[in-house]
Amino acid sequence: MSKPYQAHALPLILFTIIAFLCFANLGGYPISILDEAKNTEAAREMLVNQSLVPTFNQELRVDKPPLHYFFMQLGYSIFGVNAFGARFFSAFLGLLLGIFMFYFTKKHASKPTAIISLFVLFSSFFWLNEFHLAVPDPYLIFFLSIGWASFYNFYKTGKTRDWWLFYGSIGLASLAKGPVAILMTGLIALLFFLSLKKNFWKNLTRFQPIWGGIIVLLIASPWFIYVHQATGGVFTEGFFIKHNFQRFSSKMEGHGGTFLLTIVFVFLGLFPLGMFIPQGIFHAYKYYRKDVFITFCGILSLTIILFFCISSTRLPNYTLPAMPFLAILVAEFFKEQIYLKSYARWSFYLSTCIISLVTLAIPAAVIFIFQDEKIPYLSFILLSVVALASIFLSWAALHKHQYQKYIWSISGGWAVISLILFWGIFTPLWQMSPVYKAKKIIQSHQVVGVYQNFDPAFTIQNQRTFPVFQSLEEIHNFTEVYPQAIFITRDRNISSDSLERSGFEFLMNEKSLFENYSSLIFKKNF
Repeated sequence: MSKPYQAHALPLILFTIIAFLCFANLGGYPISILDEAKNTEAAREMLVNQSLVPTFNQELRVDKPPLHYFFMQLGYSIFGVNAFGARFFSAFLGLLLGIFMFYFTKKHASKPTAIISLFVLFSSFFWLNEFHLAVPDPYLIFFLSIGWASFYNFYKTGKTRDWWLFYGSIGLASLAKGPVAILMTGLIALLFFLSLKKNFWKNLTRFQPIWGGIIVLLIASPWFIYVHQATGGVFTEGFFIKHNFQRFSSKMEGHGGTFLLTIVFVFLGLFPLGMFIPQGIFHAYKYYRKDVFITFCGILSLTIILFFCISSTRLPNYTLPAMPFLAILVAEFFKEQIYLKSYARWSFYLSTCIISLVTLAIPAAVIFIFQDEKIPYLSFILLSVVALASIFLSWAALHKHQYQKYIWSISGGWAVISLILFWGIFTPLWQMSPVYKAKKIIQSHQVVGVYQNFDPAFTIQNQRTFPVFQSLEEIHNFTEVYPQAIFITRDRNISSDSLERSGFEFLMNEKSLFENYSSLIFKKNF
């Protein structure tokens, strides 16, 4: 085999594996979680209404900017209004990001570091699952990563192409999530320039931030201006004040907690090999100022982590933009173990113990989640076998200080675990959801309404919107005209006893899979 062929064969194999992981059973389980349901339905309504203003159940949705809606509409146009169409570009961007980060890391570090960083990144189930979701975060992560990598490329080479790619990507990231993309980028750039301890103003002016800011505004602002005018300022107030300033300054939707929760989310974002993040950061500290690339990755990662430690609202996906760069730091640590044949210290064994315990917990979690429901035994057995094999092989490799085999054992095991979860667990899990169980009931009724609030997945799964009633008196009046109408609600809105006393009967009462409420379907008892 020729050397040029060998040079291209391994990356091609890696990219093929990443593509398989990103697209694994992408449309095999319908949309059910809250964020996916609201985002996909908003995109569907924008497509149907041929509107640039996002709505959910025909009401203005102020939560997110439009970039992911545009991509989802394109996916719907190509593949139809379904889960695959909604998620296609999330998975596609996950694949492109893996390819881009490989060559970026290879250019500034080494090929071994680039390869190991892909193992670290794409063995993480949480990372892979994020690119299986029809939400804004895959678009934000992609364009921020491309932008930040282009920032460093321009710093090193001064190529105009990288300058344009940097500011263009940040503009698109702003259109994906809002001003947080600009704020984090500005902090990272300033801290990086300060860390160099020389030529601060020269570096800053070289990037021409005023012209760059104009490019960002030219990309992001037209839609915000349009929707501001179209909604009389309602979207602007709801998005910028509530979903940006208030989300940072106070906890929203119950997503609060100690700053330590953010640290837990960081480890979760790269688990299993993310358990070596402390070692990766310490390794980066040793080479601080000696290796500018490692310095950049370290400052970028820590800035994002600290930013969201300060934020009052905490969610697992917030720190994900740091993961590609944390993966590089972890990869550099592993490369040192492989080539210098360093002896594994206590921290290595501690990380492996935690990985082993969590890996063993996955099959147990399947039993706990399904409980009295029909357990997918084949998937459970496969999970158990793969989990045990991964643990055994990793400890055996660690004992012999065979760090390459160690990385393959853990990352390969978790890649297979992810595939089993996507293919063998998610589909039967979806069949336990109230939305799935209610499908026949809703399809058999032409008139369906909502009492106060409901599981948002009902809209996208039935591809229809529902009139909302705020009082039982309104429902009584409505059923005089439509006696066969049925109504969806949550048990948070009203108790089953109250409904029965008010002259209604139940057609369904099912606990939600991922939220702390039950979905009810009822009708007037004539």
